[in-house]
Amino acid sequence: MAIAQAAARNGVLPIAQCRFSTPRASIQLGGAPANFAYMTSLLGDDAKIASCIGRDALGAEAIQTLKSLHLDISQLQEDALHPTGTVIVSLDSGGQPVYQITEGVAWDFLQRSDGWTNLARRADAVCFGSLAQRSAVSRETILDFLRHLRPEALRVFDVNLRQQFLRARYWIIQPDQPTS
Repeated sequence: MAIAQAAARNGVLPIAQCRFSTPRASIQLGGAPANFAYMTSLLGDDAKIASCIGRDALGAEAIQTLKSLHLDISQLQEDALHPTGTVIVSLDSGGQPVYQITEGVAWDFLQRSDGWTNLARRADAVCFGSLAQRSAVSRETILDFLRHLRPEALRVFDVNLRQQFLRARYWIIQPDQPTS
């Protein structure tokens, strides 16, 4: 998730995937919520990242990259059991990108926390996506976060229409509805 707060107000939060994409031989930190946090920080908002990375080399690199961009990583969770998320990007015969999104990664295991609940209560905006909802654990954590937002907080939903992750049951329509 990405959470943003206006400079003198409460903030914007990206929540969910913080991952590396590996097109050809390069490695890029990304994910819509992480990108959202960066762009809102450039606009002068107080952006925070609420995600989960592995306690591994890519996780350490993610921390360094986010710090170098002056993003608040105080709500970034670290997972010793699951690796930092990755996406392998290749081109098909027609030159179109093909994405292999690794499953069972740290952001599939977002954990509820008092810090995240308090952050939700203060946030002016939150960016969250459908891809992070592929796992029940993260989906429930995101739902819990959304339940604690103020009614006037802006909710930005990043719909990811990729491969097997396109399942309508993952999409949060209204946070007060039970999930199946």
